[in-house]
Amino acid sequence: MNAKRARSVVVALTVLLPAVSLAGEAPCDLHKMSLEAVHNSALHGQVCAELELGLAYAKGQGVPEDDKQAVAWWRKAAEQGNAAAESALGRAYAKGQGVPQDYQQAIAWFRKAAEGGDSEAERSLGVCYEYGQGVPQDYKQAIEWLRKAVEGGNADAEENLGVAYENGWAVQKDDQQAVAWFRKASARGSVAAEYNLGQEYEAGQGVPQDSKLAMTWWRKAADQGFAPAELNLGTAYHNGLTGPQDEAQAVVWWRKAAEQGVLQAQFYLGKAYYGGRGVPQDAGQGFAWWRKAAGKGSADAEAGLGVAYEQGFGVTKNYEQATSWYRKAAEQGNAVAQTGLGIDYAMGRGVPQDYVLAYMLVDIAEAAGNPSAIKVAPMLEGRMSPAQLSNAKALATAWKVGTPLPTTP
Repeated sequence: MNAKRARSVVVALTVLLPAVSLAGEAPCDLHKMSLEAVHNSALHGQVCAELELGLAYAKGQGVPEDDKQAVAWWRKAAEQGNAAAESALGRAYAKGQGVPQDYQQAIAWFRKAAEGGDSEAERSLGVCYEYGQGVPQDYKQAIEWLRKAVEGGNADAEENLGVAYENGWAVQKDDQQAVAWFRKASARGSVAAEYNLGQEYEAGQGVPQDSKLAMTWWRKAADQGFAPAELNLGTAYHNGLTGPQDEAQAVVWWRKAAEQGVLQAQFYLGKAYYGGRGVPQDAGQGFAWWRKAAGKGSADAEAGLGVAYEQGFGVTKNYEQATSWYRKAAEQGNAVAQTGLGIDYAMGRGVPQDYVLAYMLVDIAEAAGNPSAIKVAPMLEGRMSPAQLSNAKALATAWKVGTPLPTTP
């Protein structure tokens, strides 16, 4: 598993979670009052009730989940200067929940809340500066805001500081400092910090390498529904990271992550269904999971759909559909799709026969180390003129990942 890449995903996922706790505010315990009483108090302008009613709508506690209603009640409280409500509004704008996504509005509300001492708003400002969301990217400003949030007792800000030390953002890169911050944050309940400690143990960064401890920390996070940890646990069981392979357990954890929308988990789950690994073989289910992931841009799933349509696995065979999905994945740099599309050009399946484009694609995939491309390239060379071969290589050299692939005129 790529610890660096996985950690960046974690940060993105934990940037702006919906408000569950209301930092810096005296709590209004919804359970001490009937919902009707809370609603009546809110109607009379009681800030605490407005805040709590917004939270009830955001979480679907006693009322149908309704982000627009949540935002409406938070706005009422925010207009009375309530810092926790201002912070909640900022998060709503940042995530586009109940309002159109608008980082400028998010920053404005975060600043108001931070001025009122809301540590979650301070953390959110730090994260926005860290990623350049609504403000120019500025690691120094990010660290300053994160430290303010830490001083206010924010555990997630401690986790964010750990990430900063791990990456050397406006501080000297220091894996041991990163681990120290992750430990502080995990001791105070930060699920992302638990996940990141697992990452550190698996990579041997700041601590001795220990896959068993890595799985222990991932399990802590996964048991709380943290999707990246669920994905890692599934992959660890699939690979037999600390013992025999356990495909059934792999599927259990991949499914949890897949149901939360993790694209790689959806791809792995589809692959498990296609192969009958950990679940009864079911090509229809395999195709369904790949289609779900491909619809959100997963290159692996797009390539898988290309194979499915080409071979008729879980769907009616259709070469035009196969080449369409291969192309989507190939343009994202997927070597399997590049090879598949190249072979289709060579054979004229779903696209006009074109050896130049076939070799271009295979050459790109061969450079990425794709085994099938390595075998196919010499076969294509034997069918091409020197001019065709030169043209194909020039096209391969000029093409950049993320740009459209050429088509046959």
